[in-house]
Amino acid sequence: MIALRLVGSLEKPITKSAYRHGHEGLARNSKLTPRPRGRPRAFDMETALDMGQRLFHASSYEAVGLAALTDTLGVKPPSFYKAFGSKPELFEQVIER
Repeated sequence: MIALRLVGSLEKPITKSAYRHGHEGLARNSKLTPRPRGRPRAFDMETALDMGQRLFHASSYEAVGLAALTDTLGVKPPSFYKAFGSKPELFEQVIER
């Protein structure tokens, strides 16, 4: 389905995808409202922080690598970075709790 929007005397096609993703502010239909990108998290942040704290406590900060963190948390590196930003940011969140 393609909707048309008038721009001066020119018509510009707006696709269904543009409606769905909220481009041009044209999400008029309730079925076509913007959705959050990506899948919902499959893990609990508090549980992940607990697991990270145990891992940092069992070893030192320097000894814990990204592979150990992602294996322990059961996530892939892109999900880790999306949730925590980086290893130092995860460590900071663990310390601030």
